[in-house]
Amino acid sequence: VRMALVGFLVAATAAPVPAPAPTLVCKTTVQVDDSSFTIELRPDWAPAGVERVLGMAKSGFFEQLPFFRMLPNFLVQFGISTSAEKQRHWQSQGNIRDDPRPAGVPFTDGILSFAGYGTDSRSTHLFITLGSQPGLGHRQWEVPVGRVVSGMPVVRAIYSGYGDAPDQGRMQPDRPDAAKYLADKFPKMDRIVGCTLLGGGAAEAGGAAAEEADASAGAMPPLDVTARPCCCFSFILFLRSESGSSSSSSDSLPERDIMALAPALSLAAALCMAVLLSVCVAMSLLHGERAASAALPAASPAAAASVGLLPATMASPAA
Repeated sequence: VRMALVGFLVAATAAPVPAPAPTLVCKTTVQVDDSSFTIELRPDWAPAGVERVLGMAKSGFFEQLPFFRMLPNFLVQFGISTSAEKQRHWQSQGNIRDDPRPAGVPFTDGILSFAGYGTDSRSTHLFITLGSQPGLGHRQWEVPVGRVVSGMPVVRAIYSGYGDAPDQGRMQPDRPDAAKYLADKFPKMDRIVGCTLLGGGAAEAGGAAAEEADASAGAMPPLDVTARPCCCFSFILFLRSESGSSSSSSDSLPERDIMALAPALSLAAALCMAVLLSVCVAMSLLHGERAASAALPAASPAAAASVGLLPATMASPAA
């Protein structure tokens, strides 16, 4: 009886294992700690925005990406590729629609958001807040898409000597003198060397290709697919055990029959608990393997045939 009850409680409290949030681990040229910072993307805050960031990460857009605007105690901005091919790729993709503002998500330290200039103007320009910024979050494009969960000392140490002096128009990689302009005028400008995309949540915002990858990897069903049947089975065992115990007091069943039934009930409940434990362990191992192997390659030349080039008014996320 006790084993059946324990089996029921374990199964009843078992919840589906949520997929880990997609994260970007970005290596930079900043010579602080390990030069990296990690961004947790939040599809529940901004599904359209996160889908765009995931696409950018998968195409290798974040490789050699300059921090062209660094204003201490305000923000650091990036999103103009040094590759003309990648810039054209995302320019051809167009801007994305605005996400509704998530309730209760203020622009605190380390929030990632797109910059913009009007309705549905988000393309590739992103910024990270430096400290709490109550003045942000009031325009339609200012919607958090994620937050820095580690490495903020690296973000704060990005070279700030140029402020917002770089001319974004002259930085456009389709200009033949763009690379020389940056090298001559802003030799100390830090940049993102590259970002690695991790997390099972990438399949949710990454489209059919990511879903097919999950399927080919032998994705397991949610934990509650197993937990619910075991929960019901354990509960039935518990009821039958209680029925057997009460019947012994009324002498409706011989005592020897009840004694014979108890070991079988206990064994069945123990087996059910073992199944639940095995599923939990298997799901944990599966998520660990996916996180370790989720580094995404840069896009092929064919896939990189398209980065939304926003006008120079994009210079201010609050413009």
